[in-house]
Amino acid sequence: AGNAKLQSTTSDSRTNVDSGRMDLEFVEGQDQNELRKVIATGGATVRSEPIVKPKVPPADTRIIRSDGLTLTMRAGGKDMERADTHAAGVVEFIPNRAGQKHRIVNGQTMSVEYGASNQIKTFTSTDVSTRTDNDPVKGKPQPPSLTWSKGMVAHFDEKSGNLTLLEQWDHFRYEDGDRRAVADRAEMHQTTDEMKLLGSARVWDATGSTTADTIQMKQ
Repeated sequence: AGNAKLQSTTSDSRTNVDSGRMDLEFVEGQDQNELRKVIATGGATVRSEPIVKPKVPPADTRIIRSDGLTLTMRAGGKDMERADTHAAGVVEFIPNRAGQKHRIVNGQTMSVEYGASNQIKTFTSTDVSTRTDNDPVKGKPQPPSLTWSKGMVAHFDEKSGNLTLLEQWDHFRYEDGDRRAVADRAEMHQTTDEMKLLGSARVWDATGSTTADTIQMKQ
């Protein structure tokens, strides 16, 4: 209790957990007790940073913040299996290479499933809002892209740790400058920079509007 810290290091990433209090649960292993669960309360922060390697594009730095969360470890007690928040939380993705965008996600509940080497595999949340910063155009700052929805799941490449697909559903709303959009469901494909609106889709701006069952937008 009091400025509690925990660090987990793999060949690909370094993860630091900070909170006011940590309760550690251990299980009996083959040679020694192994860490099975970490309950962090009193303002918990999980920061995962890639370990830079020659000729390997670094993944984003990921920061999870919540009043409390539970980390479940894999067998062996060294790698994380999942993280679940106890209250509303914020996840921030900070790019470490060109072409990636700074993104912040706020949600009422959050669960993160990890793959090998503490890389995020999937990230789910409820009552979600997202903010994605856009690059300047001809030196002029651009407004961020904003979304809202009841549910969300983000899928990541397990090798690179980069976001590949973002799905949002139930009362999806989108805002990018003067452009607006609504739909029952939305899919944002990061690798192709495309957004697909599904079910009762509508897009409008100052010049007009489009309504259809499905609308596909090339960003």
